Amino acid sequence: MGELSPQIFTAQRGLTLEDFRICFDVGKSSSESISQWLKFAFERQVERLELDLLEFGCHMSLPGNVHVFPDKFLFQNPRVLHRHHPPITCTTLFNFKSLKSLSFKNVHVSDEAIEFFVHNCPFHEQIFLYSIEKLSNLEVCGSSLALKHLELCCIYDFISLEVSAPNHTSLSVGTTNGLVLRNVSMLVDIHICCGKVEIPLLVAALICCLSQLQILSLWLEIHQARHIVLLNFPDMPKLKKLVLSFQANRDESVLQLTIES
Repeated sequence: MGELSPQIFTAQRGLTLEDFRICFDVGKSSSESISQWLKFAFERQVERLELDLLEFGCHMSLPGNVHVFPDKFLFQNPRVLHRHHPPITCTTLFNFKSLKSLSFKNVHVSDEAIEFFVHNCPFHEQIFLYSIEKLSNLEVCGSSLALKHLELCCIYDFISLEVSAPNHTSLSVGTTNGLVLRNVSMLVDIHICCGKVEIPLLVAALICCLSQLQILSLWLEIHQARHIVLLNFPDMPKLKKLVLSFQANRDESVLQLTIES
């Protein structure tokens, strides 16, 4: 793909967008063009937006070579972009009410920016974040939030995630550290990548929703299998699907997963 040029569409002022995907291997020199593409999408009240800036479509960029999401697009005065409880309603640069799905890969984006989308897009149901920097303490909280699916993968320097949203149905996270779930009566599908020190924290992190889960997927290293077997899980009467995925090295075997019924 050559020079990024959103100007080729400027004649289509009345165009509205259902899906808009920016997939490009960029350097810092392309940041302004990426910002122009985002402006183009937001001006047309995009419904589903994907910003995929992974190198060669699969690799994360080196530090300092990652596009920074422009907070100036969210508020006319970006200095007001900070946490308020409850979230404040401010004059925005664009109308984001049509946004239903948001996907960022290999992007610098802040907690406050993601929380802005969560609270200011009444039809926003899906957020997918992969290889994200700046994100550290994310709060997805609100009794009227439309968000149903949240997926976080390879989030650097991540500290905590709090979810309190009665309409939320599906959650995928790369850690149980700092995970707080409350008021998630519709949450039925969870995928978690467990690190070495996180196995003992697993039940505690999920205790509020284990009785309602229908799908539980855990990604583990093979030597963690014994710890999973020894965990004292409460009854999960509604569980329909259990997926255990393992990373094994050389001659490591999955036979240790065999459990007598």
